[in-house]
Amino acid sequence: MKVAVIGAGPAGLVTCKTLLEAATPEFPFEPVVLEQEDDIGGTFRYRSYQNANLVSSKQLTSFSDFRLPASHPDHLTLEEYVDYLRAYANHFGLYDRIQLGCKVLNISRGSGGGHIVTYVRRRPEDSGRWETDPETLHADYVAICTGLHVIPSIPSIPGIQHALKKRDPNSPITPAIFHSAEYKSRSQLVDRRIMILGTGETGMDLAYEAAKAGAKEVVLCSRAGFLSFPKALNDFEVFGIKFESKDPVPIDSLITNLAETAYVHPWVAASHIRWFISDFVIKRVLWVLTGTQAGCNQWVGELEPERLGRAYVFLNKSHKAMPYINRLYRRRWAILDYMSKYVDPPEDMPPVTDFAVDLAPFPSHFLPNGRAVFPMSKRKDAIRMMGHDVRPDTIIYATGYTQEFSFLDEKGGYGRPTEADIRNIAKSGDESVGFIGFVRPGVGAIPPIAEMQAFFWISLIKGQVRQPLPPPHYHLLVKESARIKYGVDHSTYMSTLAKDIGAAPGLWELWWRYGTHVLLCYCFGAAFTAFYRLVGPYQTNKVVPIIKTELWETITRRGVLGNLLMGLIPMVFYLVLNAAALMEPPVYVYYYVHDMCAAMQISSEGPPVPECPHYPSRDIASQPITALSFDPVSDTLWTGTNSGHVTAYYTPRGLRGVTFPVGGNLAVKKLLADESYVRACGVASEGVGSWSKGGVNKWYFRSPANVTTFSNINSTTKTLAAATSTPELVLLNSLTGTVVRQTPLLSLTTQLHFSHTYLVSGSSDGFVRCHDPRTGLRREGGAESSVKAHASEIQGLQSSGNYLYTIGWGLRQSRPIPDPLVKLYDMRTMRPLPPVPFPAGPAFINILPRRSSSIVVASHEGLVNIVDTSNPTNATEFYQLDTTSINSAAVSPTGAYLAFGDSDGLVHLLTAADEEGTLPFNGFEGQPVEWANTPEPLPEIEWTDTTPLSSIGLPYYSSMLLSSWTPQFEPSPLYSNAPAKIPPQVLSTMKYNDNIAYATLPRELKGRRNMVTALPRKDQGRFRSGRFRQPDDSMDMTFEPNEVPPRYRQVEIEYSKFGVEDFDFGFYNRTEFSGLETHILNSYTNPLVQVMHYITPIRRLARSHITTNCPREHCLLCELGFVVRMLEDARGTNCQASNFCKTVGVLAQSSNAIELIDYGRDSIDMDHSHMIQSFHRFLIDHLSSEGNTFPHNPVLLPSPNASPLSPAAAPITQLLGLDGKSIIVCQHCKAVRDKENMTHIVDLVYPRKGLGGDSSPRSDFETLLHASLVRQMSHKATCQTCKQFSNFESRRSIPSRDLPPFLALNANVFSEENLDVWQDSRKQTFLRPRVEIHGQQDGMDDPEIVTYELRSMIVKVVAKDKRSHLVAIIKVPEAELDNEHASPWFLFNDFVVHNITEEEALSFPGKWKVPTILYLERVSARDKLDFTGLPDEIDTSILSHDTSISINRDLNAIKHEPLGPDELPRPGTLVAIDAEFVQMQQVGVEFNFISCHVLIDAQEETEYRSDGTKKVLRPARLSLARVSVLRGDGRKLGVPFIDDHIHTSEVIVDYLTEFSGIRFGDLDPHTSPYTLTPLKLVYKKLRLLVDRGCIFIGHGLSKDFRIINIFVPPEQVIDTVDLYFVKSRQRRLSLRFLSWFILGETIQTDTHDSIEDARSALMLYKAYHEFEEKGTFDEKLEELYREGKKYNWKPPAPDLPAASATAPALAQMNPFAMMHGNILQSAFTQGPWPTPGASAAANGMPTGGSLPNFFSPVPAQPGPGARTRTRTRTRTRTRAVRRAGSMGALAGARRVGMGELVMQNGPIDTLAGTVLLLEPLIRALEMPIAKETPSHKRATHLVDPNRLARLLRKRAPREEHDAAPALARSHGAQRSGRELLPALARVGVCLVGAHGEGGVEEEDAARGEGGEVAERDEAQELCQCKREEN
Repeated sequence: MKVAVIGAGPAGLVTCKTLLEAATPEFPFEPVVLEQEDDIGGTFRYRSYQNANLVSSKQLTSFSDFRLPASHPDHLTLEEYVDYLRAYANHFGLYDRIQLGCKVLNISRGSGGGHIVTYVRRRPEDSGRWETDPETLHADYVAICTGLHVIPSIPSIPGIQHALKKRDPNSPITPAIFHSAEYKSRSQLVDRRIMILGTGETGMDLAYEAAKAGAKEVVLCSRAGFLSFPKALNDFEVFGIKFESKDPVPIDSLITNLAETAYVHPWVAASHIRWFISDFVIKRVLWVLTGTQAGCNQWVGELEPERLGRAYVFLNKSHKAMPYINRLYRRRWAILDYMSKYVDPPEDMPPVTDFAVDLAPFPSHFLPNGRAVFPMSKRKDAIRMMGHDVRPDTIIYATGYTQEFSFLDEKGGYGRPTEADIRNIAKSGDESVGFIGFVRPGVGAIPPIAEMQAFFWISLIKGQVRQPLPPPHYHLLVKESARIKYGVDHSTYMSTLAKDIGAAPGLWELWWRYGTHVLLCYCFGAAFTAFYRLVGPYQTNKVVPIIKTELWETITRRGVLGNLLMGLIPMVFYLVLNAAALMEPPVYVYYYVHDMCAAMQISSEGPPVPECPHYPSRDIASQPITALSFDPVSDTLWTGTNSGHVTAYYTPRGLRGVTFPVGGNLAVKKLLADESYVRACGVASEGVGSWSKGGVNKWYFRSPANVTTFSNINSTTKTLAAATSTPELVLLNSLTGTVVRQTPLLSLTTQLHFSHTYLVSGSSDGFVRCHDPRTGLRREGGAESSVKAHASEIQGLQSSGNYLYTIGWGLRQSRPIPDPLVKLYDMRTMRPLPPVPFPAGPAFINILPRRSSSIVVASHEGLVNIVDTSNPTNATEFYQLDTTSINSAAVSPTGAYLAFGDSDGLVHLLTAADEEGTLPFNGFEGQPVEWANTPEPLPEIEWTDTTPLSSIGLPYYSSMLLSSWTPQFEPSPLYSNAPAKIPPQVLSTMKYNDNIAYATLPRELKGRRNMVTALPRKDQGRFRSGRFRQPDDSMDMTFEPNEVPPRYRQVEIEYSKFGVEDFDFGFYNRTEFSGLETHILNSYTNPLVQVMHYITPIRRLARSHITTNCPREHCLLCELGFVVRMLEDARGTNCQASNFCKTVGVLAQSSNAIELIDYGRDSIDMDHSHMIQSFHRFLIDHLSSEGNTFPHNPVLLPSPNASPLSPAAAPITQLLGLDGKSIIVCQHCKAVRDKENMTHIVDLVYPRKGLGGDSSPRSDFETLLHASLVRQMSHKATCQTCKQFSNFESRRSIPSRDLPPFLALNANVFSEENLDVWQDSRKQTFLRPRVEIHGQQDGMDDPEIVTYELRSMIVKVVAKDKRSHLVAIIKVPEAELDNEHASPWFLFNDFVVHNITEEEALSFPGKWKVPTILYLERVSARDKLDFTGLPDEIDTSILSHDTSISINRDLNAIKHEPLGPDELPRPGTLVAIDAEFVQMQQVGVEFNFISCHVLIDAQEETEYRSDGTKKVLRPARLSLARVSVLRGDGRKLGVPFIDDHIHTSEVIVDYLTEFSGIRFGDLDPHTSPYTLTPLKLVYKKLRLLVDRGCIFIGHGLSKDFRIINIFVPPEQVIDTVDLYFVKSRQRRLSLRFLSWFILGETIQTDTHDSIEDARSALMLYKAYHEFEEKGTFDEKLEELYREGKKYNWKPPAPDLPAASATAPALAQMNPFAMMHGNILQSAFTQGPWPTPGASAAANGMPTGGSLPNFFSPVPAQPGPGARTRTRTRTRTRTRAVRRAGSMGALAGARRVGMGELVMQNGPIDTLAGTVLLLEPLIRALEMPIAKETPSHKRATHLVDPNRLARLLRKRAPREEHDAAPALARSHGAQRSGRELLPALARVGVCLVGAHGEGGVEEEDAARGEGGEVAERDEAQELCQCKREEN
């Protein structure tokens, strides 16, 4: 077989050699190489020049089995490469096959097949002339290898001939214009003014050569920019350290194979995401290392942003001229150069002179005087060259080459390389002609590609290429208008060809055959051709040593760091990306081509396929195509024929596959394919059926009436609808075909379609009806709404979103005609919209995917119209098919193909695929196609006595078997608790009457009827006291874009019985960055506080401000400073900004900014976006004014233009201020005036919709930010110049140099349109980590570019229930400096802190994430800020000054002595501290019976559950009232130096005197006798003590510091609670008990005193050390717990002797006695508890069977005035029902045990007809809780009548105050129930009693005073009534 190879360059030589090696007896290839020149080498030999080098490395350029020596340099000169080609030809004996000097004149088709090659030879005597007698060669195959660079491409430039005019007659220079192909040496460039047109690699070489040759001027012209990289990276300097590369690695060998070219998921390949990601990373790395991302150390000539990257252009690896070009543009701060710098090779560095190469745009034309005119643009080079006079005398075209193939006979139908649709190598149908070497890689070399192309073409000839070929994903992404479209990605293209021929090695196969060494080389190496010769048809062992030596050496040269950064990390990332693509079905982006190519035709006739065994054979050839459907998951088109058969056609080539009938002998009426099944019905079929894609029927629904149509599947219910001729609508289960529901219809239905909300039907009467499949189908007709769409039958129905499209029949002269209008309706209201005209008569309608508002309408005659219904006036697309009768139509799922079936059995395809390759139907390969299912043959059964019956198959049954019943018929198991057993007491007394048994309820069971066992409620909170819980992995799970991830969801603080300190904040924050708590009002400001904290300059300002003497009582800057100090010290421990939030509320109220105040009502209507953005302005304004010390403000950002004498602005203004001018222009008289404008915050302005309602094109963030900065606005006003009422236009003018160091942005996203701008689009985020913006001056953009980096943002998170909250996303500066975190970005969701990736931070995947505030930092100003002028230390003299604002201060009440100068604390100084607090809200109990909450004065919100437990939702707020700090050592040990009462401007409603010692007037400056100071001053003192390293000693300090709102490091805290604590005992001891037991002191007898408490804690600490020194502490601790249990952990009454060091043993307490009638009594006595065994008199107790306790026991027998029990019940029930309003506290009551009634809102403890108060009231009184008793195992509250009386005085009306003294006639006296109950009833305390024996007296007493007592059984009934009322 003769093979003509045209050309003896690298491609021709390797093709010839491969043909020789691939020759077999079946394919005896005999190549003949025809070369026009006298030597081999092609372009490398005849178009070379002096000093020219290959830019591709020897490792990549060398052929797979013939390598250069290892000692040879990486990059060859052209002469060396030609020598290499000659050696290659010699080594493989190719010269015998090469005929030099043979010019091919013509290649034509041979009459008997093959090709006739006509050529002439060069004359031996005259090499410039050719022989006249041509010769011919008959070849079976032709390989065209003439190359890409043959014929120079010379563009036309008007007036360029003027450059040839000689201007100086005396000059020896002759003007010249020539192509770079004619350039040979530097002598052509000496002393010339040179213009080089083109910035390719040759153009860059020529610019360098001209600079070196001594040219006078060099101007390098670029069309659209270039991407420059050195062919091998040189050295870098980082922080002055030079990283030298002694042996630089060529960049074309840095790309790895694994997961980037091999093992790539089809979606990843199709989306080119690998290229985009690598471009993204490379740009950022370049910016960090070289200062620019336009290229490697490329400062000008950058490409357009959308074309900047290896995915779009060829990499320019001729970098030698860049130092000359950069000279004029490289402007970089010295500090940045010190941080990082790229060092050009010394040989490329320009000389010391100022000579530079000018970069310019491509000239538009030349003037007659020879001057070049450059077009205007925004490019830096264009701006610079605008004023330059460029008159070259030498112009060199470096504009590349073009390809011509004049030798291909036009009549022979030969294709061109652009038509080679088979991998850019051969044209379909003409595989005998191959084009080798006609693609160019973006990074790589053509020779190795030519070798792989030769492998592929020869395999194609042999039939060894796998078919069908997958779609190509290797082309570079170029515009349609691009001149060069043959660019490919080298690695991807090589890998694709290898896969096609089976030469791509598998990892397991490599390891098994060649070992780990070769496997690692393959994974980490580039796409070297040698890798594709390890397996497959061209396998050879020659490449193994090459891989193990030369190629392994290229990998090891990268070093460990290089292989990690450029190998392992990208490989792992791409592996994860590919794995994710396997798990997630991809979404493909598709751009529809408007000029669709001509129709393709597929005949229904095809090769024979195996007939489906289930059906008889039938001829289906040449049948009209009556139905079409594209398969959504595989490359298949399903067709229905006129004979009732369905046939599959695979790939656009029309390979015929599965065929099966649908029933009947008439046409297939409708056909739909989904992911797993094909569903169809025919005109004559008995129903509708479902088939597998292999042809096996899955189910068939048969209907008595004909099925007229069926619908698609409802994605929610998985049902499909079918209509019958009855008429009737049937809903079918799509998996089984069973009937789900049947509904009669009003008319015959011809069309059915499931939209996203409705089932839409079209009927023969022209009506379109919308049915709700959930409810509407149950009614007659089943329609929710209907409309008369057409005069007659509906012919087509489609929906997209909320819009419905219909076509149908109209009437003309009573005759039906196609209605020429496509009707549109809004399904929400069925409102008609403007129709779309189609005069040809629409017969078919389809939605065009990816263009949701576009439809495809076709007529029966083959006219196809694609129209955008949202704008029908736009130009539409029309196509006329080559047919006259269309019977069916379909659109592929991606819109890549339109299919139309005609009456001749042809399928016409309109495709959007380009001409280079065949696109699959869905744009991707999809699932493999299924061939016809062939049944397995029946097994041969040899019957014996032991043959099991199961080996015999069951016969086919036409009816359903019982075993096939749906699980819905199976009864569901009922799970319930077993009924309670009847107690034996009841069974023993049971009596029977007929079949009824009854018995009297025994006394011991009374009160236990209708009891419900309450299960323990599971708290959602995570508490440290609870069991250990596994970490919650849901924080890191991946969620759908519209689903809020857990880490973004709102998390509430929950409170256990140990308070908020027990909440496990550490579970939600495992970082060293602290979160903020949320249980305080105005905590919505937490995210902004975090943002301010992590903006380092603002943090420095706030910290500095707290060191100054700020005179304001309420200062946000002070509070911010305190918060940031707390966050700095906490290092991951949760904090709270309570003082900051309190100040926000005070200042907002004083400013009447009520929209900023948080009232604690979280509702759906609360707009957190508006609140936080309004507060943002409020905060910045206050920070600016509060930090302004004009004219003494420090200068933070020195300005070269600022006068040193001019005072600086406020510090916040220096950081955030936009100081610009507003230019206002009158549109009538054009008068211009300007106005100074200063603002701190930029409100983003979004583009408005157009007049037609269309939104403007999606802009990027830079454009949006720039538009918001300049903010052009228009308004109407009266002009002062022309006195006319006219329009004014205004814009902000601010130069780039005046842009502030930080930009504070309010996102202003208040509509769906604005939010859509931020949404991720096409896998790209709208927000970028860095933006480049221009200022504006005089209406023009400032050419100076300012780069800003995103630092933080606040986003609103919207939950499914529309409730929202705010989170902060911050780039933490501290995290940028370490490598411990995967990313410096952190999410601050109040106290939830989580490390996130930058992609997640910038992404807005769904509507749940709404931006509100953004902060950007100016990169160039980061290192210029000067904070040396800010104070940074608190004045220590505040500890020595005695400051008080009290007017009537009593000097005798002063107990403290300030520190002297010599006493100032040092690190380790001991101080004792105690604090007292007051409550800022009055404690009142408000019951909410509907929500089951108790609200304590709108601040402490408590939920009382039905099981008697409670849950605090929001605690009451306490405020610091007094703080005392004592000296902990020295001669003044125990002497306080701080004893300050705290003044507050808020209203104090409860002084908590019993616990704080604070009384009314103590905190009033006008009445306080104590030292009274502002809170801020006290806080500063404490802050100073913490900063100076003092060690604080106290009792229960964690709670004190928490309320004070200060963080003290744990190493500076000694808490006596922890010192005297045994963990195994699980009980902490009170200070009062410890002082009594350890110190022998009785404290807190009446009230608390902070000095006393602090001194006691200090003494306990000293005693601890004494015990430790003696070695007795452990014994003392055991004794302490042992004795404490005896005394119930409380010191005895005051008259007992104090405890000695050995802890006296008191008599055993007996606080409870079991009295008559099993009534639990509580003995209240003066003095010690009674001793067991002693008489009552001995214990000081009255005798006679009664005790003087609070609730007197009732007599055993009813008294004289007692009523009967029956009467009591009746009257009580009557009164209870009558006064249900006053008995509201009984709502929801239920029985829980003997003598106790637990409310839904709280417990009421009852004891034998008497009652204790509601628990909230008791807690308000802080009543002690007695010990649990064995009889009841529950706590009982004891009531102190003195405290109760004080409370009643507050709560009772003035006229009722006389009841209070009656309750406390003497100290400690306990009143009886008969006296107490009337008084309680009088003040409205509702009581519930439980009758015991003689319990009527209490009832009478309460009734006589207007109270109500109800028996518990009646209370249950009343509760039930109350529930029903509620």
